[in-house]
Amino acid sequence: MQRAFDNTVIPHIKAGELVGAALTLMSRLAAVPDIPTANESGLPGHEALGRIGPAARKGTPAEVVARINNETVLSMVQPDVAEKLAALGFQSVTNPPEQFTAHVRNTMAKWARVARDAGIKPE
Repeated sequence: MQRAFDNTVIPHIKAGELVGAALTLMSRLAAVPDIPTANESGLPGHEALGRIGPAARKGTPAEVVARINNETVLSMVQPDVAEKLAALGFQSVTNPPEQFTAHVRNTMAKWARVARDAGIKPE
């Protein structure tokens, strides 16, 4: 059995080339409405949510960060971009940079805890 934890498989699921077992989100995706969530499949509270966004070096001037954020938001609301993202199962979220930074920090802390609790050591 092969597994993928990636939205890029959605076109293959729609084409009947792959079978989707469960989503690692708390709610179903409009792109693949028949695929249940992990929560619905017996893994209560399971969520592995990824985010994609621009990053800048620490100390980047606030006006540069604001411009990058504004341009990113403008591109994501363009109908052709939004349509392509939705077809791949991406849910566009246009948060301020501070919220994205907090999400990245929280995600890193969550998975560090998971690795530590599972006894996983870097090699």
